[in-house]
Amino acid sequence: MCGSPVSGPLLVLFFPFIVVAQTLDTFSRLDTRIRANNERLGNRWHQKRQDWKNRLLFRKQIKAESKLNEQLKKFQNKNTEWLENESEREVSAVDPSDQEESTNEEAQADAILFVQRAVVRSSATEFEKALKDLAFAQELDPSLKDTYIVLYLEGFCYSALGQYFDAAHSFKRAIQLKENMTSDCVEKCLELERKIFEIQTEMKHKYEKALQSIGEVAESTRQYLHNSKEYLKNKWFRRGSKSQSVNSSESVTQVEPPITTSAPPCESDTSHQHSLIALEELYFRAAIAYYYSAYYSDSVTYYTKAIEMVLPNEDKTLLASCYYNRGLSHYYSNALDHALEDFLNCTKLQQNIDALKMIAATYGRKGCPKEQSEYKKQAKLMNPLTTFVSVFHYRLLDENSTHLVFSFLPIHSLMLVGGTCRYWRELATQNVVQRPYLEISYNNLINNVQKQVEKANQSSLKEKLFLPSPAYKTNDDLLGIVLSASFFDLYDQQENKTVVLKEYPSWPYFYNSPPCEGSRCNRFLKSISTLYVRYDLILSSSVLDEVLNHSPRLKELVIFDDRDETSIYDLDSLDFSKFLRLKKIILYVNYRAEEYSTQSSSPIPKFPECVECVEYLVTSKEALQHVFEKYPNIKFQEIKEDYSYLKDSTSV
Repeated sequence: MCGSPVSGPLLVLFFPFIVVAQTLDTFSRLDTRIRANNERLGNRWHQKRQDWKNRLLFRKQIKAESKLNEQLKKFQNKNTEWLENESEREVSAVDPSDQEESTNEEAQADAILFVQRAVVRSSATEFEKALKDLAFAQELDPSLKDTYIVLYLEGFCYSALGQYFDAAHSFKRAIQLKENMTSDCVEKCLELERKIFEIQTEMKHKYEKALQSIGEVAESTRQYLHNSKEYLKNKWFRRGSKSQSVNSSESVTQVEPPITTSAPPCESDTSHQHSLIALEELYFRAAIAYYYSAYYSDSVTYYTKAIEMVLPNEDKTLLASCYYNRGLSHYYSNALDHALEDFLNCTKLQQNIDALKMIAATYGRKGCPKEQSEYKKQAKLMNPLTTFVSVFHYRLLDENSTHLVFSFLPIHSLMLVGGTCRYWRELATQNVVQRPYLEISYNNLINNVQKQVEKANQSSLKEKLFLPSPAYKTNDDLLGIVLSASFFDLYDQQENKTVVLKEYPSWPYFYNSPPCEGSRCNRFLKSISTLYVRYDLILSSSVLDEVLNHSPRLKELVIFDDRDETSIYDLDSLDFSKFLRLKKIILYVNYRAEEYSTQSSSPIPKFPECVECVEYLVTSKEALQHVFEKYPNIKFQEIKEDYSYLKDSTSV
C-alpha cells in the first residue's frame, strides 16, 4: 500500500485534515496553558489585593507589631546564646541573688512585650494569636496572672472568638483581682496599663491623634476659662472687702494653661490614679458573656452590680445599655415585670428603638395589646422600616425543649443553625449525638441537592473564557464535602452508633474498585453496632470491607431495598462470613420466587456461625425456602417491626 500509486493521492487528500487536527491540538494545549497561567495570576492578584487591604486597614498595627518583633528577636537571640554558652560558663563571683533579680527583671520586661503584642494583634482581629501571646507572657512572668488587665484582655479575645463561657470566667476572675488589689499589684497594673497606653497611642492614625489633641485642647481651654473667671471673681471680692483675711489668697483657684499634649493617667501621682478599665466595665462585660452563654441569672447579677456603680451624670450611654441588657436577661428568664421596668428605664435615659421594640414584645407576652400597639407606633416613628420581635423567641426555650425542636429538623438545617453562634453549635452537635440514628442521605445532609449541584457547577463568563474548566461536581462530591465537616467531630467520638446508610460517596460503581483511602467520610463507619444499609450499596464488596475494617464488632445488620421486587440471584453477592460478632440480620427486601434448573444453582448467601436470627418479609418466604434448609441452626422468622420509613426519600 505504501508503494502503491494510491498512497500519494490519499496523502494529498488527507493532508489538510492532518494539518487541521494538529493545529487544533496545538491550540488546545496552548489554551490550556494560558488558562492555567491565568488562574495562577488571578490567585496571586487576589492574595496581593487581600494583603494590600490588610496593610492599609491595619498599617499602624503592623508597624507596631514589627517594632515589637524586633525587640522580641533580641529576647530570642539572648535565650539562644544563653543556651549555647551554658556548658562553657563558669561560676562567676556575682551574687546569685543579684543575678536572679536581674534575670527576673529581664523576664518581666519581655513578658510586657508579649502583652503589648497581644494588644496589637487583638486590634488587628488576630485573637487566637493574641491569646497565645498572653499565655506566653504569663509563663515568663507568673505575677501577670494576678493582674486584672491580662484577664480582661483574655476575656475580650474569648468574647471575640465566641467562647463566651471562657470569657465570663476571665472577667469574673478580673473583677475579683481588681476588688482585692494590694499595693504591689496596683503598681504592677499601673505599669502594665502605661505600656498598653503607649502601644495603643502608637497604633493610632494621625487623624485620630489630631482629633484627640483637639478634644483635649478644647477641654483644657474650657477649664482654663472657668478657672480664669473664678480668679477674677475672687480678686474683685478681695479688693472690695477689707475684712478678708490675709491668708485668703491661699484659697484662690490657681489658673493653669491649657494642656496640648496627651499623657496616660499613669504618669501622675499614683495615689490619685484611675485605671484604664473601670470596675463597672468589667461587670458589664462579664454580664454580656454570661448572657450569650444563656446563664441569665448570673447575667442579671453582674448587670445589677454595674448599674450600682455607674453614676447617671457620668455615663448615660453605659447605664442605658446596662438597663437594656439586663431587661433582655429578665425577658428570657420570664421575669416580664422586671424586664419591662428595665426597658422603660433605658428609654428614659436614651432614645433606643431596640428598647421600644422589646417593650412592645413584653406587653405582647403579658397580654396587653393596647400598650403593645402604642410602643410599636413609637418605634415606627423612629424608623418606618423597622421590624418587630416575635413574641416567641428561641431563647425562651430550655435546652430540653430546644433538643425536641431540633429532633424534627434534618441535619443540613442543624448545620445552618450551628453556624449562627457557638452556643447554637454546641446544642446542634449534641442533638446529632442524642438522635437514635444518623441517616446519611442526600435529603438529610444537603438542602435541595439538585439545586446545589447546579450552583456548584455554575461558572461566570470570565471563568468560561479565561480560566481552566473545573471538574464536574456530582452529588457524591457534595456529600463528601458535607461529611468531612468538623460539625460531626463530636459524633465521631461516640461508641455503639446506629447509622442508616442510604448514600455514600466512597461507594464505587464498579466491583473490586479500591475505596477512597484516608477519606474523612469513612469515619462514619467506625464503632457501629447497628447498620441500616441500602441493598445496592451492600452489593458493593468495598462497602462491606470498609464496614468490616472500621466496625468489626457489628452486631445487627438491616438491609432494605427501594425496589418493589428484587431478583433472588443477588443472594450470591451477600457475604457476611467475616463479621464474627454479627448476631442478627434483617432482610427488608422483597425477593421474587424463581425456578432453578438444578438445586446447585440456587443462590445462597454466606452467613457466619455467630448469627442467631434472620428476619425476612412475608412475601419473600417462598423465595428463601432453600436458604432456610441451608442454615438449620439459624432461627428464621418474619419481620415484626415496620421499616417502611427507610424506603421513604425524605429524612426522618
